[in-house]
Amino acid sequence: MKKTEKTGDEMVGNHMPDTISEFVWAISGLTHVIGEEFTTSTDEGRIVSWSDGESGYFLTLVMDDTSGCHALIGDHLKDPQKTYASIGYCYYHNISIELAWNVDEDEIKKETMQ
Repeated sequence: MKKTEKTGDEMVGNHMPDTISEFVWAISGLTHVIGEEFTTSTDEGRIVSWSDGESGYFLTLVMDDTSGCHALIGDHLKDPQKTYASIGYCYYHNISIELAWNVDEDEIKKETMQ
């Protein structure tokens, strides 16, 4: 067995480390259910993001050496179905999810005080 230089994941013959395999499948599956390719990635390729078509990104997928894939999902302003599809895909495939909504703290305080 040999180890990869950057991550230390064990490789047997031509077997890809599980974290990389899970990441590749997650990118492929999310691209399919969203209907869009990811629009940016880090130089190392461990983080990919999909644009919301407005001012930023609504979905970011991160590959972590220890826990596999992690998704940061925000609101897709032009097409909310893409947000729902992303959440559903990640939930079904046991990808950890962090929801990132723009929340007005003052509005929440007003609502909870009534």
